[in-house]
Amino acid sequence: MGHSELSRTFMTHITEFKKDVSQSAPQQIVALIMSMKFLRINSSQIEDFENGLKFLDDLASLLLELKDKDVKHAIMGLLVEILLPVAAQIKRETNIPALISLVQKLYVTTNDMTSKKHHKLAAFPLVTCLLCVSQKHFFLANWVQFLNVCLSHLKNKDTQVARVALESLYRLLWVYMIRNNADGNAATRSRLDSICGSLFPKGNRYIVPRDAPLNIFVKIIHFISQQKLDYAFKEIIFDLLCVNNRTQRSLYAERMNVGIRALMVIADGLQQKDDPPAMPKSMGPSASGTVQKTKRKQYITRPLTNEISK
Repeated sequence: MGHSELSRTFMTHITEFKKDVSQSAPQQIVALIMSMKFLRINSSQIEDFENGLKFLDDLASLLLELKDKDVKHAIMGLLVEILLPVAAQIKRETNIPALISLVQKLYVTTNDMTSKKHHKLAAFPLVTCLLCVSQKHFFLANWVQFLNVCLSHLKNKDTQVARVALESLYRLLWVYMIRNNADGNAATRSRLDSICGSLFPKGNRYIVPRDAPLNIFVKIIHFISQQKLDYAFKEIIFDLLCVNNRTQRSLYAERMNVGIRALMVIADGLQQKDDPPAMPKSMGPSASGTVQKTKRKQYITRPLTNEISK
């Protein structure tokens, strides 16, 4: 069944459920929406991609129309499931009118929902996905405001909110540093100072948020190193390893762990002349903090010389 036929069938069932005024109707709609979570859009074929975007547009209209909170959250979750793999793959496809229209249709409403306590957990990932599939100028015009919202929630007492904010941050950072190649030097430095000051507070025993997997922080440093290698070492890794602070005798295990792993990942990538890291699509643990590989890797099998690092 193609996307067009699937979309028609889905919307037909939704229309029938919307006529149902019983208390069980929202649960039935949620169940129907959840049944679509394995749907994926092929972004390599323009016709398939546009048909898939038509289905996403139908979902967007449904999100804006329906009022039930659980239904809204189910739709938002489905949009994230479908958009996240797309965000990891697309490049010039961000200029497709149907995708531009989808972002414009949803962004303002979903961004407003991030400030509402009962919508936060569903809204943060969707706003992130919309930014990640947007055109470069739209991303650069809007991401800083949302970045600041994410940073403000890293210390949220609700650990789920803090974790969602962190995941949003590190996906946005990938788009900023790797896909969009950052922006001006001064602006980039300011953004990175703000991010790293929140994640790795200087003089602090811990990194923030406290309960997040350390591999996320390793990846964040890895992403930064793709455009700002000096910054990654001098401002982040050296600080985590207490290299810059000769008066500090205490070594903090968590910070050292992240610093050493980030150093190894970056140095190994330079030695192997690896491509830039892929956008994080899942939260599966990885020993090195980067993409899992099937074969066992040996880090730094010979000295890392200037020639190797080029």
